[in-house]
Amino acid sequence: MGIIAQARLDINDIVTNANDFGVTLVFEAPTSPVTIKTIIGTGKHISLKFDELGMVQGRGSNATCTVTEAALIAASYPYKDGNGNITFERHKVTMTDATATGVYMVDTWTPDKTLGLIVLEMGDFT
Repeated sequence: MGIIAQARLDINDIVTNANDFGVTLVFEAPTSPVTIKTIIGTGKHISLKFDELGMVQGRGSNATCTVTEAALIAASYPYKDGNGNITFERHKVTMTDATATGVYMVDTWTPDKTLGLIVLEMGDFT
């Protein structure tokens, strides 16, 4: 086994380990019928609060998570379009960790095809 293949296996073991780094991510694809799958990945909630002196007042939250392509494939989650391109357009993610549960809409996704990782940046689902 080559070094890249071993790295892919190692990173998958780390990211999908629910006992150490992993958090529960419930993915909802905008397919017909809707596809819902639970996948273990890494993630963090980012809460924003603007005070009276800020440019914007209000509350908002964002999140980021990382999943492996191997975990998506194992769950049979539809993350590629008809042309085989990775897409998370209009996908919803519910993320639960030790601090909170949040429901988010995927804004951007950045795949790393070498390691098989996909980083998702998400905003509040309203």
